[in-house]
Amino acid sequence: MNWLSLIGVSLVVLLLFLYEWSKMDHTQVKEKRTFIFLLAGVWLIAVMLIFFPDVSGPIDLITFLFRPMENFL
Repeated sequence: MNWLSLIGVSLVVLLLFLYEWSKMDHTQVKEKRTFIFLLAGVWLIAVMLIFFPDVSGPIDLITFLFRPMENFL
């Protein structure tokens, strides 16, 4: 089931890439680079959540860092 979800997410990312890339002008080099970087990051996060759904979120890190200060506040 995980592999089917991976294929589905990859297909959606690929369709999004093809649609948006065709709309960009060939002179928009920085925009294209940024688009690829952000899209790859989103795909990586989606894949991690598919295979490791119990990964701690950012609020757990913040809680861990600020828990010792709880007594002072």
